[in-house]
Amino acid sequence: MSDSGADLLIVITPGVERFDYFRLLERIRAGEATVEELLAKQDLFDNHFLESSSWRDAREEAARSEL
Repeated sequence: MSDSGADLLIVITPGVERFDYFRLLERIRAGEATVEELLAKQDLFDNHFLESSSWRDAREEAARSEL
């Protein structure tokens, strides 16, 4: 996991209910939920993630470090 931060600006218009999406992201960050749970809810939150070799490599590295 990186020690650096990031700035993020999210504009949702028209305003729709997205609080559960951000709650799920926080649960993933805290290790209480998995990325697979987020992927399963892509349609509900209208967020669709594309395959990323960097993301896949980071997830595989994180999984190895948990062993």
